[in-house]
Amino acid sequence: MSSNLTEKSFPASVQFPSGKKIRYKTIAEDFTELNRFFFEYLTSFSIPVAFKEKFAENVLSMHEHLPYTFYLKVSNNLDTAAANTFGKNLWEPFPMPVIEYVHFGNGENIISQNHIVSLDIALIEDLKYMNRACTKINAVMKSFFERRNFSLVSFGCFFGKSENKVVLCGDFAPPYLQVIQTPELSSVEQNYFNFDDAAQLKNYVNLLLNAIKS
Repeated sequence: MSSNLTEKSFPASVQFPSGKKIRYKTIAEDFTELNRFFFEYLTSFSIPVAFKEKFAENVLSMHEHLPYTFYLKVSNNLDTAAANTFGKNLWEPFPMPVIEYVHFGNGENIISQNHIVSLDIALIEDLKYMNRACTKINAVMKSFFERRNFSLVSFGCFFGKSENKVVLCGDFAPPYLQVIQTPELSSVEQNYFNFDDAAQLKNYVNLLLNAIKS
């Protein structure tokens, strides 16, 4: 691998923000394929990404970049917390996408734009670009899933800096990519994405894999 490239490998288990870890036999290969597909798909819409190519079954080749310590969560539907806060129905669509900043490292915590800028976590110009990029990515992804009869509930955009340029570097797999088959939207329970075991997670990942193949 070239000196200006780095590897992004996917482990044999996934850890959810709650701390729960789940594994199954092909999880690394499945997550690699999901990320490969969406990186290539978004590249076709002129969205700068760190991804270069699939290097191995569970490894992506990425342009060297310095990841930010936060990601942008884009939500199109109200989750349990939002529905309870605003007295709305679970999974009801937002009139417009909601973007939140989530800091990770010591758990995951929602932070504000002021935190990011005042603590020199990112430049205001870069943050504005990330917001614009997320709006475009959401439009592309939402349309992609709608054509396959899915509702894109939420997803996470992870960014990094590569050669003084902001690039997208992940992450298009659970727990950060949440979709629901549209006909089932009104009947899906609030704990739908709280996978209890490997079988539930694998069934969900298979839905995503089938969607990118259709």
